[in-house]
Amino acid sequence: MRDGAISGAAGGGHFACVIVSDWFRGRPSLERHRAVYAALDDLLRQGIHALALSTLDPDEWRRAR
Repeated sequence: MRDGAISGAAGGGHFACVIVSDWFRGRPSLERHRAVYAALDDLLRQGIHALALSTLDPDEWRRAR
């Protein structure tokens, strides 16, 4: 997932993130989310109270915009 672009907004430990990566292509949402949570494991233990994810491959991102 190194090639992913991440943007987010936070307030009081609540985050909403849109993550776009080629790695997500062809993978189900649950697998995508598990990969993100695994990558952010240390940060999640340091005060992130809630994390809303939108995980898209580049084609899905283009269609969503």
